[in-house]
Amino acid sequence: MIARTGSHREFLRRERDQSRRWGADVREATSAPQLSYYQPAGDDFALWCPEDVYIEEPASLIQACLAACQHYGVMVAENEQVIGIPVTAGRVAGVETQHRSIAAPVVVDAAGAWVRQVAELAGAQVPVTAVRHQLMITAPSAAVDPADPIVRVVDAAVYLRPARGGLMVGGFEPDPLPVDPRRQPASFTTDDVPLDLEVLRRLAALVTTEAPAAASAPAAEHRGGLFTMSPDGRFIAGPVPDLPGLWVASGCNGSGFSSSLALGEALATWITSGAPPPGLTALAPARFGPLPDDALLSRGLWQYAHYYDPAAPDPG
Repeated sequence: MIARTGSHREFLRRERDQSRRWGADVREATSAPQLSYYQPAGDDFALWCPEDVYIEEPASLIQACLAACQHYGVMVAENEQVIGIPVTAGRVAGVETQHRSIAAPVVVDAAGAWVRQVAELAGAQVPVTAVRHQLMITAPSAAVDPADPIVRVVDAAVYLRPARGGLMVGGFEPDPLPVDPRRQPASFTTDDVPLDLEVLRRLAALVTTEAPAAASAPAAEHRGGLFTMSPDGRFIAGPVPDLPGLWVASGCNGSGFSSSLALGEALATWITSGAPPPGLTALAPARFGPLPDDALLSRGLWQYAHYYDPAAPDPG
């Protein structure tokens, strides 16, 4: 993580101290990083974590999870739309799909951008906003070392990393686009998210001095997805209020992939033992209370637009 301004330096120092209290090995770089694709233009302040896991192809983690499911006898029903969540005597009784009815005392709604849509099948509400996120990968270049780490330039809200022989460029646009699957055709998928390469070019221009390839190299791949943004920028994980048996794992604010294994393990512990792991109750959806859609939207968009902006006042 790299800071180029005074306020963001202080932000990173707080991040360092907090991480150390949690037992993470987060260090202050003795000098600004000299990477194949990022050359500091000034006296940048940087933090790094030597223990971070680096996955070259994120899909390999999904394949590993599926293999583990198969090993333990878990049935994975892909491309099978959920059409109902029956409620009996005031509690969830299972799931209905296009092809089957599944009786279950516990249902976990981890449907990503569709989490609100699924919860509404049981008459429940989940306070998240789905927001477009984009990235591009440049054409392969021998100048990009695939062993270099991910870089996050916090004042620019831009992240960079080697990917598929080129350079991945992503970031958090200041005027984000909400996309509510509930207002889209039933066939809507993340492949249908509207893309705008110019947004990424403008973000890349903020670091063009340090990483010229980010702004100038041709894009070989451009894709988008949907982040589930919560009103306070923290995960939403726990029992849904007033509906026993329904649980939710969402509101990951762009960190769902990297945090999914730990979040799933913690939630499973809570469900099976009846006792929440330390700190998890603070993430339960009941912390918000009722929120009208306009407030949910404005707060979710604010969290996205200020993902790396500690100096901005939180709207509360």
